[in-house]
Amino acid sequence: MTVLSSALPGASGAAVGIGLSAGAAAFFAGNILKGIRGYDDPLDTLGAHAVGGTGGAFLGAGRKRLRHAARMSGSPTPKPQLVVLTGAGMSAESGLRTFRGADGLWENHHVEDVATPEGWARDPQLVLRFYNERRRQMWQAKPNAGHLALAQLERYFDVRIITQNVDNLHERAGSAHVLHLHGELTKARSSIDEDLVQDIDGWELKWGERCADGSQLRPFIVWFGEAVPLMEEAIALTEQADFFAVIGTSLAVYPAASLIDYVPPGVPTFLIDPQPTRDGGHIRVFATTASLGVPLLAEAIGVQLANQPRA
Repeated sequence: MTVLSSALPGASGAAVGIGLSAGAAAFFAGNILKGIRGYDDPLDTLGAHAVGGTGGAFLGAGRKRLRHAARMSGSPTPKPQLVVLTGAGMSAESGLRTFRGADGLWENHHVEDVATPEGWARDPQLVLRFYNERRRQMWQAKPNAGHLALAQLERYFDVRIITQNVDNLHERAGSAHVLHLHGELTKARSSIDEDLVQDIDGWELKWGERCADGSQLRPFIVWFGEAVPLMEEAIALTEQADFFAVIGTSLAVYPAASLIDYVPPGVPTFLIDPQPTRDGGHIRVFATTASLGVPLLAEAIGVQLANQPRA
C-alpha cells in the first residue's frame, strides 16, 4: 500500500488556514455562479465536496491538534477514524443471499415466520432450522475482496465496522473492530434473558438445547419488533468519525439507517452500492460492488490499495 499523505489528517495550522480561506473564496464564487447560472449547489460547482468541504476542515482541526500534540509528546499518533456501515450487499458477493427478495420472501419463508418473536412463539423448530441453514451457508462462504480491503485499511486508519449483517465474514477477513447491530449467527441466547449469550459449537442449534437459566436457546438475532441494544454504541462511534462510509445497504432498515444523520457536519461521507438510493449531495457515491468500491473509497481518503480489482 502507498499512503497519499496529503489526504490524511495532520496538516499544520497554516495549511488549515489556507484551506479555510480557499474554501471561503470557492463558496462565495460558487454562490455568484449559482445566481448567474442557476446551479443547485455552489460547493459542488467548484468541487469542494470532493475533500469534505470547508466546514470539514474547520471541524476536523481539533482532532488534528490532538494528533500534533501526540507527535510532540512522543506518543503514538492516533490514526484517523474510518467508520463503515455495512449491509447485506457487502456479503452478497460471497454468495450469501440478501435479506429479502423482490417477492418479499427470505429464502422462501415469510419474514414474519422466521424473524419475529411471534414466529418463534408459533414454531420455534422452524426458526431453528432456518437459522441452522443460514449458519451452514455462512461457514461455506468466504470473505470477498471488499471484506479483505476493509481489513487492509486498518494499517492506516482506526477502522470501526458497524454491520447489519449477522455473518462473521468481516472477522474472518481480519477486521478487528466489528459491531453487529442485528446479532450474530455464531451465537445463541436465552429465550427469556437477552443478556445470557453463548457461542455455538459448529453450525447447528438443536431443539432441547438449554441455556444456563433453563430456557431453550434461540438464535442471537435481533428480530423485527425487538430493540437494537447496540444502537447507542453505534451512534457514539458515528459521532467520532473522521470519515464515514456506507456499503451494501439501501438505508431503508431503521434504526440503522438513521446513523448517517449522526455523522458530524463536514465529515467526508461515501456510499458504495450497485443501485444507490441516494444521489450525491454531500455524499460521494460509487455505484458499484463492495469489491470494486472499497479500493475507490481508499483512494478517495488517501490510500492506494495494492492488488485490488479495479472498476
